[in-house]
Amino acid sequence: MRLVLSGDNASEPLFSALHEQFNVRTALLQGGVTTVGEHLSGDMILSLEGEKTEQALSHLKTAAQNMEVLGYVPSHS
Repeated sequence: MRLVLSGDNASEPLFSALHEQFNVRTALLQGGVTTVGEHLSGDMILSLEGEKTEQALSHLKTAAQNMEVLGYVPSHS
């Protein structure tokens, strides 16, 4: 999934919160957080895995400026 965050949301411990609240493991595949002027901006491609992935996606929709589900790739664990 692609996630765009800005302001305070870009500096929150997002991966930890997803794990604690939804038991979802998050991997950063590409991107990160940058500073534009005095504002933080995050543009990331993430992988989510866990039992409550749908609930985690709903949570991310409220925090993100933009969110796009790019596709589904099954895990081989």
